[in-house]
Amino acid sequence: MRYVTWPNALTALRIALIAPITLAVARRSIAWILALYALAALTDVFDGLIARRTGTASHFGAMLDGFADILFGIGIFAWSATLFPQDRAALLAMLALSLAFLLAGGVVSLARFGRILSPHLQSARVAAVVVAAMFPLAVLSGYPLTLMGIGTAAFLAARVHAIAYFARLGKEEAIAIVSERKGKKIRTA
Repeated sequence: MRYVTWPNALTALRIALIAPITLAVARRSIAWILALYALAALTDVFDGLIARRTGTASHFGAMLDGFADILFGIGIFAWSATLFPQDRAALLAMLALSLAFLLAGGVVSLARFGRILSPHLQSARVAAVVVAAMFPLAVLSGYPLTLMGIGTAAFLAARVHAIAYFARLGKEEAIAIVSERKGKKIRTA
């Protein structure tokens, strides 16, 4: 398996962009925040697309992408809490709730199948778009609680869907998902 591929490089770039975005947030440089954030969002759009089109999709790439998504999600809440200190407690509570639901999905998957599965469900795709849109809108509008609340609600709904999916998934189906995951798109529920 090749670890160094263009899609994995794009995912690694998204992880690397967390540091300059954090610096831009610390300096309250809105133009840089939005430009770097847009670049990071583009890497998230194109890494999987390029991997599927070039036949370089891999289990490692899928895991790296998921890791990048989690780090970036944490960053979104941390950046919001920095930019809007008056809303810090509520934003960090949203982050804690989101991480709890993420962990719950992993626990259900691990308990049922002995490994953490990460199927690409439609609800997760929709939630990703909603969450990704909320941070720049919050930065531009100055309404982080409402917008980040919408993003959190979308994420929580997607996690509830994933937990329900794991709960009804049979062992054979889980094994098929893991087998299909090695470089192929899996079915969605």
